[in-house]
Amino acid sequence: MSIICRSSPAPRRGEVLLVNPRYARNPCSSVMRHALAPALGLPLIAAATPAQWRVRFHDENLGGDAPSSPVPEVVGITVHTAFVARAYALADRYRAAGARVVLGGLHVTALPEEARRHADVVVVGDGVGPWPQILEGLRRSAFTPGTVVEGSFVHPHYADAPWPRRDILPPGAFLTRAAVVATRGCTQRCGFCYLATRGRRCPYQQRRVADVLAEIDACGEPFVVFTDNNLMADPDYGRELCRALAPRGLLCARSSVVPGLSGKLVRESK
Repeated sequence: MSIICRSSPAPRRGEVLLVNPRYARNPCSSVMRHALAPALGLPLIAAATPAQWRVRFHDENLGGDAPSSPVPEVVGITVHTAFVARAYALADRYRAAGARVVLGGLHVTALPEEARRHADVVVVGDGVGPWPQILEGLRRSAFTPGTVVEGSFVHPHYADAPWPRRDILPPGAFLTRAAVVATRGCTQRCGFCYLATRGRRCPYQQRRVADVLAEIDACGEPFVVFTDNNLMADPDYGRELCRALAPRGLLCARSSVVPGLSGKLVRESK
């Protein structure tokens, strides 16, 4: 009698899977809120991925459980506190299947030591800059399990960041794909905000208005959602952006916290 041992298939070399884990539904996190516009963290990571890597994207809030097969060479998972348990469970599952797992996001930036038990690499801060080097290091087995990589919110300047790769998003999943970030950081440091996380340096940075307009035009959407921390933190910049947007006749959504916000600026931002 012969015994046939079936081993798990090897991870697909050169493939990256980016996963947004599901979170529990409640009145403050409805399906419609999630489907309004995409979060840009993972599309930005996709944009920073070298061309020789194939990128897949899966949002469990839109498409069900993250795929078990085929197993990619590298899995990147964004982690927020609302779904940290699910994120860690996915990380453990993919590592057991032979994939290398990278964790990033606000939760692991605040608690990297906790996240190390579930990852090959934990990225603290912005992951776009170090992402190509992380992929190269994983391929060369240059990292010990649980390595913490420091990303910077300072360099490179946000004005030099790539546009998010919206082509990875599932068609028709969002009310608009035109989620746009014109500025990063804030001039305020409110204690409840993640920008005030101890040890993090996230200076206020602006993109060129012409570049923001070019990205919006490329989206080709009538509805734009600005997901900036505080779009009107610099009223002069906000006024310049609003005046440039006005001729396009777009419907725009934004949020701002500006002490002494003037009625004139509010009117110009409509």
